[in-house]
Amino acid sequence: MESKLFTPENDEQLIALVRDHPVLYKLKDKNYRDNNIKDNVWKEISFSIGKSANDCKTRWRTIRDSYKKTLKKMKMGTGSAAKNKSKYNDDALSFLNEQEEERR
Repeated sequence: MESKLFTPENDEQLIALVRDHPVLYKLKDKNYRDNNIKDNVWKEISFSIGKSANDCKTRWRTIRDSYKKTLKKMKMGTGSAAKNKSKYNDDALSFLNEQEEERR
């Protein structure tokens, strides 16, 4: 049985594969709402990484949400002198910054 744990290398590979498939994150993509297409993309990604599609989706949400949370904290400021730093490579995730603002 495959391990559910993602190594930092798996995370980097996952980020790169998601970046190559805008249908997974770009709201204005014409196929964004087509779940069949997205499911097929997740199957491709899971095959490349060697993890299940559900594990890849869950890990992606964790990475994305952590990155967005860090960005939000940096915008608002926390009152401390220390800079907030994402656990993930900010440059690798910068493609998410180009997306529309969050819903209110």
